[in-house]
Amino acid sequence: GSSIDKSLHRVKSAGQSTAFSQKTHPSRVKNPGGPSGNDPFPGGYLLLEFPGERNSFTWNDYVVSADFIWTDNDKWGIMFYYTDNLNYYRYRIEQRDSVSSDQNPTYWLEKFVNGDYTSLSEGEIEGARIPNAVADGVEELHNLKASAINGTIEIFLDDQSVAQVTDTDLTQGTIAFYHETNFGWIDNFRISGGVVSVEPAGKLATMWGRMKANY
Repeated sequence: GSSIDKSLHRVKSAGQSTAFSQKTHPSRVKNPGGPSGNDPFPGGYLLLEFPGERNSFTWNDYVVSADFIWTDNDKWGIMFYYTDNLNYYRYRIEQRDSVSSDQNPTYWLEKFVNGDYTSLSEGEIEGARIPNAVADGVEELHNLKASAINGTIEIFLDDQSVAQVTDTDLTQGTIAFYHETNFGWIDNFRISGGVVSVEPAGKLATMWGRMKANY
């Protein structure tokens, strides 16, 4: 069982309990090209806030990860070094019916700087198979992780490296979760690094079933 659209969750940070809240942004979905007007894959996102923490918009040199369940053949992702809706990195994976069609999922590592879009790396993830919980009848967690440390960005699927690039255009920012014409669940959210150590004390589960109607 999953909780739907929780607005507050307990997490542990630096040995103490704190809280973070979630803000959905259904108005920033598609139509046209996302907030920047230049996004080839606009979607909805869930911005995380961390009351009681130091300003999360100044966080840098961290690793963020979460487990996702796909219930469609489209995209889940993590946005990091987010300072506003025109400046962030984004790592996303498209499921592409990879089990039923026996094809590789695709990934993108992207950046937006003052609204200008750049693809830093993209391609297929050879041999990976991500089930669609609805079409395939299998609810299977898959872990997405992004590491941004000293200008080196590396992304992972299920702890296997997908791509590594060097980029220093963005140097700090907070976290958001991204989806595009998809809905499902998120669990086991973690951030670690020199400035922050956050992991959930309980289950984090979010469902965006209704946001799909925005497309």
